[in-house]
Amino acid sequence: MNDPYVDFDVVISRDDAGYSVRVPDRNGPGGEPLAAPFSLPFSATELAGFMVAVGPPRVASRRLVPVSERVGDVRELGQRLGDALLSGAIGSAFRSEVEAATRSGRDVRLRLDLEGAPDLQPVPWEYLYSAELGRFVTLSNRTPIIRQVKAFGVPPPVVVNPPLQVLVMISSPSDVPRLAVDRERQLLEATTKDLVDAGLIELVVLDDATLPALQRALLDPFHVFHFVGHGGFDRELDQGVLVLERDDGTAHRVTGARLGTLLHDARDMQLAVLNACEGARSSGRDAFSGVGQALVRQGLPAVVAMQTEISDRAALVFSHELYSFLTRGLGIDAAICEVRKAMATSDEASEWGTAVLLRSTGGSDEPFTFVHSGVAQPGEQHRRDSLYAAAKAALATGATETAAPILEQLAAEKPDDAEVTQLLEQVRPDDTSAPPETPTSPVASTGPTTQAGPTTQAGPTTQSGPATATTPPAPPSTPGAAAPPRHQRRVLVAAAAAALLLVTAVGAIVWRNQSESPTPTPSAGVTGFPQATGSPTTISGIPTVDLPTTGEPTGALVLPYAVDGDFHSAAGSNQSGSDGSTLDVLRLPGGNRVVTVTSNGLVKMVLEDPGGTTIEDLGHFRSRVEANRGGRFAYVDGDDGRLSVRDTDGREVASLPGVGTGAEVVGFAGPAVFFTDNGTTFRWDTTTSKAAEWRQSEMVAFNDSTRTAVGGSGTKCFAVVGVDTPSQATKDLDCQGLELKGVTGDGRYAIAWKAPTGPEQSRVLLIDTTTGKPAFAVRVPSGSTVVQVGYRTRPVPRTLVLSTVTPDGRNRLVGCPTDGTCEILTEPKPTVGDPEAPPPYVIARD
Repeated sequence: MNDPYVDFDVVISRDDAGYSVRVPDRNGPGGEPLAAPFSLPFSATELAGFMVAVGPPRVASRRLVPVSERVGDVRELGQRLGDALLSGAIGSAFRSEVEAATRSGRDVRLRLDLEGAPDLQPVPWEYLYSAELGRFVTLSNRTPIIRQVKAFGVPPPVVVNPPLQVLVMISSPSDVPRLAVDRERQLLEATTKDLVDAGLIELVVLDDATLPALQRALLDPFHVFHFVGHGGFDRELDQGVLVLERDDGTAHRVTGARLGTLLHDARDMQLAVLNACEGARSSGRDAFSGVGQALVRQGLPAVVAMQTEISDRAALVFSHELYSFLTRGLGIDAAICEVRKAMATSDEASEWGTAVLLRSTGGSDEPFTFVHSGVAQPGEQHRRDSLYAAAKAALATGATETAAPILEQLAAEKPDDAEVTQLLEQVRPDDTSAPPETPTSPVASTGPTTQAGPTTQAGPTTQSGPATATTPPAPPSTPGAAAPPRHQRRVLVAAAAAALLLVTAVGAIVWRNQSESPTPTPSAGVTGFPQATGSPTTISGIPTVDLPTTGEPTGALVLPYAVDGDFHSAAGSNQSGSDGSTLDVLRLPGGNRVVTVTSNGLVKMVLEDPGGTTIEDLGHFRSRVEANRGGRFAYVDGDDGRLSVRDTDGREVASLPGVGTGAEVVGFAGPAVFFTDNGTTFRWDTTTSKAAEWRQSEMVAFNDSTRTAVGGSGTKCFAVVGVDTPSQATKDLDCQGLELKGVTGDGRYAIAWKAPTGPEQSRVLLIDTTTGKPAFAVRVPSGSTVVQVGYRTRPVPRTLVLSTVTPDGRNRLVGCPTDGTCEILTEPKPTVGDPEAPPPYVIARD
């Protein structure tokens, strides 16, 4: 293992004819240099899905997928990648090299050079699977995979007399989704305590995550820089960044080049470990724009960077095993392989390939030379005892979110440990078999989005930096607390269930008036909501009104809605030209509208003119339809899984094939269309036809006028304001356990509610997207159900309009002004038990 590796260099480049792969210094049977064309074996959407599959199993929808299926998918995609790269003469040469090296007692290192094809940097090469070898290539220290970066002035190897000096920076600025800094520190210290106790490593944690503090700290000798925090790709700067802190605690976007200026002059510094999302990503144009690439480019011999987020359990194993194997004297290439094997065998997830090893082409083969001073490596029991003590200490202070991943790891390693099991039951009393995991660094990155391969584009920049386009960190777990059910927005089309689903299928359709005026003024001649007397009651600091249970309908029509095939508005009504029961009406600028109906058990869409005449039959569908300010609308075709964008006249102006019939469109931000699939939100730039993962969480709605989006992950709610702008920022929202459903037309509020699961009351809540605090609530009495909610900015006053079903089955449209009391607007006949009855009110959306 300690013999020098035989290097098998693979160079991938791109020209006008496409990609090509060659192996320098090796010739084929005819004496010609080994070269072949190369094609990436997956689409952009498949690649983005691949990255989700190998990430931490934390999203509820992904926890429902058996681990064996997730791992199987990874192997299948990895084999497709291996078949594409190691095929033909190049594959034969690699296999021959491995066989020859094995016979001579040496190993083969596969070195990837992607400088000529920087758009292939985001491909997860670490999951390359060889069918001939019957394994993932890099899950063996006999065939490690590294990524080469050209560098000059690489320092000579450093002789390390234990302890290995590790400088730790944990950054959590105040204006990005916060990391639990104390928790991150506790987890890192807990997993390395046995090595610290043995005198093999020394951790020095910076209390100040600023550049000046880092500069001062680097005046002392350190061998490793270990960063935990937000990271991503800044589209404005066109460079990878880490998010440090300024003196006032706000975010400071620091490029890899700028950070490298400090690390380069630290003479003993040989390795950087970046536990930040997107740390290994590049722009797709400049191979050195990623943080990791930039650090190596400036002379750092080695960088380990994460290409996706990593769960707490995986981070525990990764950190311990990395430093353990390094202090045993293993080279960095072999050490990373051993780390991967430890992660692969400690859990059935597939996070072992998350880490990317970047190495410089110049300088010494290994960055460290360890002096064996007789210090013994701690035993396995010492490690377990240290982790167990750390978990108990965390529980003693009420830090269950720190104790949970430690106990989960201990239980996974030794399921029959009764003491661990007992403590774990205290932390996760409802589910100790499959506890949810939370990421150590936000996913997604609260950093800008990942680049999903050569046909993708990095997602939007984040709050004063990249850090806000990722998933906000999960909140501390509360023993016994059940997560709310995942919000289902897909319209189901099974014929037998169609009649029963009419209420629930439209339950999440939130009407949005795309008014840009924050304080609209009523215009003459417009029928407005009748001014109600009284004022809301303040409950727990939130102005609250009650949904009426009695009273006569006022007949006031304050917004467009549809019932029984007729579309109604304040200006009158006209007959629908669509056959079937109306589920949704999306009004476009100019008067055309997209009407969704269910007929004979099928759900279809048609584009109609203002008079109800069909302009275009849009076919069957499974996703909602959404529009932007310019009138373009997007949806996923239910027949072929194609994402289609059309103009107001129905002409298709852009399409993205292969997103799958399970995907859902959630909105626009300028030319970008955002859609969700399997708990992840993707961004598709219609001007470049590039798609990429945006957040590893499910966004619910976008408001193109104000560039505001709302979404959630587990029990977490948040808003992203300024989507795809330099000022993009993420704000945590206090949804108070309710389910996030949409965003108002002025972008001012997120709307949340959920159907009651028993005889209790429920609420509809407006949450201010600026402060994150609840601003207005409607109490829904026991037995009543809210089906849809709209928010009207004009005519004044600002009003929540609710489509409800009473206990006796009546559909009511109720208006609740934010500065008055609720009144029943209209009430048709009961629908319960009547299959011929019209559907509930369909609140039209602008």
